[in-house]
Amino acid sequence: MQHGFSELIEGEEICLVSTGYMTHTALKAAEKLIRDGVTAGVIDVFVIKPMQEDLFFQALSRYKHIVTIEEAFINKGGLDSLVLGILNERGADIRLSNKGFKDSYVFDIGSREYLHRLNGIDVEGIIEDVKRLRKVS
Repeated sequence: MQHGFSELIEGEEICLVSTGYMTHTALKAAEKLIRDGVTAGVIDVFVIKPMQEDLFFQALSRYKHIVTIEEAFINKGGLDSLVLGILNERGADIRLSNKGFKDSYVFDIGSREYLHRLNGIDVEGIIEDVKRLRKVS
């Protein structure tokens, strides 16, 4: 049965929730974090609708902090909005951070990797955020 998501790595306190191309980036970041003694979970959301939201929430509920990572504008109805809605509907006490593109003009020209680095959604940017969040938790 298809649930719309797959937990690729079970983590401890922080989970990276990604979709599409960004799942590959999340997995690379998680692999590097493991070398530093940090076990971050990774959940790939491969189908937005229909999704088994109760099962998805069950997977999310094991974490203190969720970081959504998407190759899209944040706070505009994408993956971050889906996750936040699911958490809010169930009254979850889980913090959420979102990583993606800001809703602003970008005048820089470059490769996909360059634009990801510019917006902090590259492997190193994700690692920095996870390490910062661990200190706050």
